Amino acid sequence: MKYNITGCQIVGTSHFHRFVDARISRLLNHETVANIITARHAPPQKQKRNVLKQAKQASYCLSLAREYSKTAIHSTLATKPVLLYYSIMNYALAEILVKNDGSKSLDSNRAEHAHHGLEISFPAKLPSNLSLKEAASALRAKPHTKQNGRRSGTFNLWHETSRETIVLGKIIREHTETYGPVLSPSPKRLPEIASGGISLLECLQYMPSLTAELSHEGINSNYLRGRIYAEVINGKAVTNILVHPNKLEMIEALKNSMHFSAQLIEDVNVVEYDAGFSISIAKPAERPFGFNLPMITSLTRDEQRLCCTHSPINEFGAFLAALFILGNLCRYFPDLWLDHVTANSSLAIFAEVLCEEFYHRVPCLLLAELTQHLFVE
Repeated sequence: MKYNITGCQIVGTSHFHRFVDARISRLLNHETVANIITARHAPPQKQKRNVLKQAKQASYCLSLAREYSKTAIHSTLATKPVLLYYSIMNYALAEILVKNDGSKSLDSNRAEHAHHGLEISFPAKLPSNLSLKEAASALRAKPHTKQNGRRSGTFNLWHETSRETIVLGKIIREHTETYGPVLSPSPKRLPEIASGGISLLECLQYMPSLTAELSHEGINSNYLRGRIYAEVINGKAVTNILVHPNKLEMIEALKNSMHFSAQLIEDVNVVEYDAGFSISIAKPAERPFGFNLPMITSLTRDEQRLCCTHSPINEFGAFLAALFILGNLCRYFPDLWLDHVTANSSLAIFAEVLCEEFYHRVPCLLLAELTQHLFVE
């Protein structure tokens, strides 16, 4: 579980973002990061020098990421996406450095991975009168591959250690109610992105915090609202998953993404509603769960979102790929990008929404990965 988030903490909403920023600031200290890497991987003594080098590089990447994001605050949409892409790319590099032992320094990775790891693909024409769905569907990020067919680059390195996150919820015992982990993440690597890549539209649909904004554009998010909580009854842990009403096709897609072991047939209870459903899974406290669920994200202590497909990227990865696409448009295709910006196209307007959401979600997602601790409001 060295790549997984294993702990959680609830932070007051009035100072949540200040808290996250302060915690990331602590990681600008090389020794602090070296201690995290050492505790995480227990490298042999002979690797201590490399650990210190990798820790210093991680702190440098965090410093650059923060500088890019602060600069972007004062920029217009003409350049903001490219600045935020370089911010999140440096955050991704920091993740790679902290999640690996002393053998994955920036200089050692350059020989094999001197590339962003993604390549942009879009049609020759991208008129500014396209709907968001049309424009975002046409823009794609494809995995970078070498002549031998192997994937390489920063995105691939980041994806190798990318995992689902822990699910936080209410835990009800006989006389107490607390909040804590109610579902543990799978230790397995997420599925690789298909060779055809991932579209900007798919990236947006894999961001659970943008569900309402996408709905306003007539686009379904891949995430459904729900509530997950645990009860401990007579020594048995009962996990309850309540899925809020949604479109029938989304509900069915979520159901089809849930797989349960035959051993749990006596322990699983499903109740279906007109436009939603609930599942209760009872088990002895010592027995591991025997089921496979799609990705679940805890936006706050009481608000969970359930993905209706098995996603190849988590929320951080969705921001990384989306900003790669928009950042490339800014940097390499200014004629196309500024056509959209000056016309206030649907794509440009939603790009502003995405950039604003970056500041709400990406730093706390990054902090969770580096500290293996989920922080929520």
